[in-house]
Amino acid sequence: MGDAGTAFSDEEINDIFDEAGEVYTDTQVIKAATRVIGLRRLLASSAKLTDYAQNHTRESASQVFEHLSSMLEMWTGELDTAAEDAATEGAVKLGALRPFARLREYPDA
Repeated sequence: MGDAGTAFSDEEINDIFDEAGEVYTDTQVIKAATRVIGLRRLLASSAKLTDYAQNHTRESASQVFEHLSSMLEMWTGELDTAAEDAATEGAVKLGALRPFARLREYPDA
């Protein structure tokens, strides 16, 4: 946190995708879930950051937690929307199926 480097290694990113894939099947929902999982991990690691000041230098590292919290809230909403859309899409596909043909028996006349 606080530097311009990468937040996660390639292995960690793959683990996050695997974790999301264990819960969801739709690709859009998996992508949204990976953002939420990643933000939760960053949020947990940023909780230890503190503000400090020395002479005329000041750094407000605790703001990282606040910013990540607001991003997590936003992406949690996106995840919910994507999951609802995927569920609705599945229901629409199932609703578009034709009903089963009914067999009619005609008595011998």
